[in-house]
Amino acid sequence: MKVDSCFQGIFNTSGESYEEGWGVQIVLTDAEVAELLAAYDPKSGTSPSAAVSREIARPIAEALRQKVLVVSDG
Repeated sequence: MKVDSCFQGIFNTSGESYEEGWGVQIVLTDAEVAELLAAYDPKSGTSPSAAVSREIARPIAEALRQKVLVVSDG
């Protein structure tokens, strides 16, 4: 998995509501999708595991951190 891009803009967040925020585009291989779906149980509030979720969250957080620092410094 990798973050392909981060961008700031106005997004439709629910129905007729638009808010300023960040869009994050990620790229997952077919194998990564299969692994994620195998670890996910939609009926469980603790699925996927923290370790699997962290693998997704950390690259997103790092990409946003870098992008926000560039935007706020520029």
